[in-house]
Amino acid sequence: MDLFNYLIHEFMTGIIVGEVMPNGDWVSQGFTGDYMNSTLQSIPGSIHRSIGDREFSLDDGIILKKPVIIGRVILGHEEPDWSVIAIVTKCHLDRCHKRFTTYRYFLCEGRDSLWKIIAWIENYQQQHGRLPVFDPFEHKIQGQPNELSSCFSEHKIKLPIELQTLIDENPAPIIVQSPKVKTLDMINKMAFCKATDGSLSWAFNVQERSLRAPERFMIIHVASEEAYNYLNKLMPDILNNRYTYERIRYLHKLEVIPSIKQLIINNSGDNDRFLEKLIKALADEKITRQDWDIAFNFLGANQAIERGIYSPTIIRLLALRVILQPNSFDEYLNWLNKIPQKPPPLINFNGIKQQLILRIKKWRINRHG
Repeated sequence: MDLFNYLIHEFMTGIIVGEVMPNGDWVSQGFTGDYMNSTLQSIPGSIHRSIGDREFSLDDGIILKKPVIIGRVILGHEEPDWSVIAIVTKCHLDRCHKRFTTYRYFLCEGRDSLWKIIAWIENYQQQHGRLPVFDPFEHKIQGQPNELSSCFSEHKIKLPIELQTLIDENPAPIIVQSPKVKTLDMINKMAFCKATDGSLSWAFNVQERSLRAPERFMIIHVASEEAYNYLNKLMPDILNNRYTYERIRYLHKLEVIPSIKQLIINNSGDNDRFLEKLIKALADEKITRQDWDIAFNFLGANQAIERGIYSPTIIRLLALRVILQPNSFDEYLNWLNKIPQKPPPLINFNGIKQQLILRIKKWRINRHG
């Protein structure tokens, strides 16, 4: 391994390979529940969370004619930043003779490293005549990542005036077609120009209805006129969902959502740090009442009320919402009165609740003098 080369790690969907056909095709016996062919000892936590939040996911019910390529910069905040590209295919059979979606992820440390992965992919294509799609037989060894020669440098791309105007005058996501955008370098440049905080994202070669959450991307390159028309028709809903998505990202960055989550799950140990984060958030005028609704609904508050869910964690979640949002008390009381049986014990949550109430009272006294 050349220490001066760029290191491109990878991992892919974990499956159990069953029967291998004479033509080289194969049948999956199911998922392993983990990743396979990884060059990393462990997947970075920020990437795990991004995948878990379905930021790379396609709709499982769609048949892909060609691979879809998704690029995203994942900011680590207290962890390293990563640039990640997923190549998504759907060309294999499971035990029920149905096609299923497979993902092959490539990652390089740093928020400015997507171009390195793109260069490596292009180099692979030149050597093999195809994209580096999911292949369970292409075995990888931990500690031996792919390498890109340090002789490579980022392509200097100047966008046509038409595309630059499109970026400047329209909110994300921006939908583009070929032949206006032909390469990964160009869509990456467009996303770079649109990004404000370094956290850029794009999807390339998108087919109709294939994206699970189009609002999570800045630039979407579509493979057909049908896909273009379909996404444009949905644009009002997409833009509304985009706003919610951006606020969720912001609340994650301020540790509001992680702190709420820890307080309703962690019934022992030191919760002071999480309590202080929420007190600080209450004093932040940039966090609106709508933002608090978004945070609690992201963790399941609205679903619990609509569907009558009464798990211990949900009861603690809604009790915490009442403390932080007193205007939600009537809705909480109505929901609680419909409980089919005695609520499960809140364990040590009452202690957290008392601490939080006292701190909020102190904060309000100090705030109003």
